[in-house]
Amino acid sequence: ISIWSSPNLTSQSWTYVGNAIHVADRPAGVVFRPHLVYNPNTKLYVLIWNYMRWNLPSLYAVGVSETPRSV
Repeated sequence: ISIWSSPNLTSQSWTYVGNAIHVADRPAGVVFRPHLVYNPNTKLYVLIWNYMRWNLPSLYAVGVSETPRSV
């Protein structure tokens, strides 16, 4: 799951930040619809995404971190 940043969401204003989760650390299957938000109460970033494993129902996964990318 790659993280990109943009000050105004216009074309050619996107900057690659890094990976939210290393490929080796994410669940097996197809990852889609990642959503990253900052929780000011906990001062943590929360990443929620859907993933599908072959022949199984779609699932949700959640990760939290003090930074918006993996280190």
